[in-house]
Amino acid sequence: DPDGTNFDEYCGPNAKEENHPLCSRIDHVMKVELHWTKSEGPCVARANAELMYSGQEYAMQIDAHTTFVQDWDKMLIRMHDATNNEFAVLSGYPRSEGEVSRTSFSNIPMICTAQMLDWSV
Repeated sequence: DPDGTNFDEYCGPNAKEENHPLCSRIDHVMKVELHWTKSEGPCVARANAELMYSGQEYAMQIDAHTTFVQDWDKMLIRMHDATNNEFAVLSGYPRSEGEVSRTSFSNIPMICTAQMLDWSV
């Protein structure tokens, strides 16, 4: 792992900590280890991650640089519930870590168009 994070080694001494943000929920984490020289890019990685879905109530994909705020999971569930659509997809571009504290922006990145292709699921 390029950043030196090995969940098994990291959580070994922390596994019994009841409120540890990762280790107390390690049984909910799925991972695939792949040497960086075998990588085929983010699109293939995301497609492979989607193959790991096995009927969970919620599924989420994030970028490695994502920073979370307190109770982010409760906020997302509330947002999803507010759509009144069990098939709703919440999507967005997260701010970079340097922009997290900013409160005003002159431009906001967004997806301008989307379409379903005949091979889409």
